[in-house]
Amino acid sequence: MGLKIKKAGSSWCSPCGILSKVLVPLLSDYQNIEFEEVDIEENDDFAVKYSIRSLPTTLIFMDDIELFRFVGTRSKEELKEIIDKYVK
Repeated sequence: MGLKIKKAGSSWCSPCGILSKVLVPLLSDYQNIEFEEVDIEENDDFAVKYSIRSLPTTLIFMDDIELFRFVGTRSKEELKEIIDKYVK
C-alpha cells in the first residue's frame, strides 16, 4: 500500500486553497505518496467517518491506518518535516 495524504476541504474555504498551493508542489518531490483532495460538500460521508470539524483538515495514512492529522495551513518547511516523519 503506502503513504496516503488526504486533505478535507471545500471550494469556499480560502485556507484550503492556500494549503493546496503549498502541499501539491511539495509532494512532487516525493515518490509513492498518494494524495487526494476531498471536497466535504460532495463527500459528507468522509467528513462523518473521520470526524472532520474544521477545514482544512489533512490526514496522513499508512496502509489505511491514520497516523497523523492537522487542522489549518502549514508552511512548506513544516509540511516537509511532517511528511518526512512518515516516509521510509
